[in-house]
Amino acid sequence: MGRGKNVSPEIRKLIIKLYLDNRSLRAIGQYVNKPHSTVQGIIIKYTETGDLSTNHYQAGRPSKLTIREQRSLVVSVVKNPKITSTILSQNVQEGMQKQLCPQTIRNSLKNAGNHGRVARRKQFISKANKKKRLELSKLHLGKPDSFWGNINIFGHDGPLKVCRKVNEAMNENNIIPTV
Repeated sequence: MGRGKNVSPEIRKLIIKLYLDNRSLRAIGQYVNKPHSTVQGIIIKYTETGDLSTNHYQAGRPSKLTIREQRSLVVSVVKNPKITSTILSQNVQEGMQKQLCPQTIRNSLKNAGNHGRVARRKQFISKANKKKRLELSKLHLGKPDSFWGNINIFGHDGPLKVCRKVNEAMNENNIIPTV
């Protein structure tokens, strides 16, 4: 939390202009109707950074992963979307020498747009058969639902999660073959 109200950018510019004209802190403070400690803080920040912007306070706890480490996690998930967050946390511990819980890794992946979802189950279809099926479906596009018959639902051993982005449910890497 800040100690007081922010000083407007116009007043900051005026303080710096008066400072560069070799005015004292107290004289500048009286001129802009601000305490000399506020004027001193603005001048110190200007001399250290050369920046006139307001203070940038950090909100929340700093991230345990750097941006580069987060990108490497995303790359490993893109290569293998079926990898679990527990295995990823072990890889991070070995490779980056950082102790992270799986939830931290899931949060980092979520911020990057990769969400853990249950993988869709589809029959394995070769590329040649995909073309044939597409031609068949285009041929029978206007047929009623009763024409297509019942859909066969296969059993499974439980949900397998994949880490994927939105609208990538039917990508080859995000599907579990049933045959």
